[in-house]
Amino acid sequence: MHYDMFDAGIHIELTSNCNSRCLDCNRYVRGTDILNPHVTFGSKAILTTKDIKRIFDEETSSNAKYVMFSGTYGDASLHPQFHTVLHTIANQIEKVKDQRIKKGLDEKLILMMETNGGMHSDDWWIQFGNIVGERFQKWSRVIFALDGSDDETHQMYRRGVPMQKVLQHAKAYMGTGQRAVWSFIEFAHNEHQVKKAKKIAAKNGFYQFKIRRSRLRNKTSVPQEIPNNLQKKKNISSQSINYTSNDSKLFDTTLTSNISDDSMYFDKDYDKKFVNTDIKCEWRDKKQISIDYTGRVWQCCYFSNFYHNPIDEIHLGRASKEDLNKKSIDYENLGYYVDTYENNWNNIKYHTLSEVMNHKFFVEDLPDSWNNSLYDKNNPRIYRCGKFCGSNARELDKKLYKAPENVN
Repeated sequence: MHYDMFDAGIHIELTSNCNSRCLDCNRYVRGTDILNPHVTFGSKAILTTKDIKRIFDEETSSNAKYVMFSGTYGDASLHPQFHTVLHTIANQIEKVKDQRIKKGLDEKLILMMETNGGMHSDDWWIQFGNIVGERFQKWSRVIFALDGSDDETHQMYRRGVPMQKVLQHAKAYMGTGQRAVWSFIEFAHNEHQVKKAKKIAAKNGFYQFKIRRSRLRNKTSVPQEIPNNLQKKKNISSQSINYTSNDSKLFDTTLTSNISDDSMYFDKDYDKKFVNTDIKCEWRDKKQISIDYTGRVWQCCYFSNFYHNPIDEIHLGRASKEDLNKKSIDYENLGYYVDTYENNWNNIKYHTLSEVMNHKFFVEDLPDSWNNSLYDKNNPRIYRCGKFCGSNARELDKKLYKAPENVN
């Protein structure tokens, strides 16, 4: 069997480094400003230009539709060679432009990036826009995270990123003729600002306004608090931020996930509605591939934190990073596959992306596991596949999804 790369979307986390301190980001121990010891930071936490060339090998470059810079932990704009990375990708695509045209693809790649937009100078963003305009498709776009209509509200969640600076950088980028999207995470504290934020987006030249709500599915069936007991920020040192009450009515309380502070893991029996269900992999259906900052390749972004476990303060010092990661990997059945395959089987630091995607895991074992139970001896179901792509999760996604609105 062969993995079909045609029309694929390549999602890349260029780095785990970030300038923001968002309240529920797993870069930090939950509820604190302590960096998560399970996540690597600094110069060791980037993908190199050599890695990028292995991602965009001939097969991938001749078939890919777009590249998306996003991340579970980091912001691509903090990559020290970001503009060089753009040119490296464009050069790899240009080598196979004739093959792309024959297949009905545009000779250039679509580029998308999610960013908090708070770093660098206007000139940096202008240079970024000029590279996109010259070397990528016209449908390329940058998605700026702006979670309020004023700076105080915006920084209640996205701490350390001044709103005015983000708007300034977005306008510098759009001034080169490129598209930008305003991405707004809806909370109880900012839901009343949505209409005003849309007006500001339109006034500043954003072409779309997008409300993000899907992460609610990962929390609970009732309005959820983001703890910040040790996180220092004016006006929130003694309060929690709640997810928007507008969405609580969408949840069935029987679908709540139960997490024990001692185990850190979901109760399989309690969570049957998510696990014992038919699986339809959203990322595979959309031909999306996820690559984390370590170079590991996954079918979706939900697998990344197997090796960078999010933890609470009570878990600090209880066990080593390797022990906690292994517990999670074994508990959710990924360990069955890790123990079966060779070392670094899914890492682009050792293989090209097309070699990884044609590994037995992606072409045979993973699809087979979706039809199996958690307890099968051969290719057992991986727990989070059922949780995030089971029928119950998909139904919830439909209720939560809001399509981006054109504002210009």
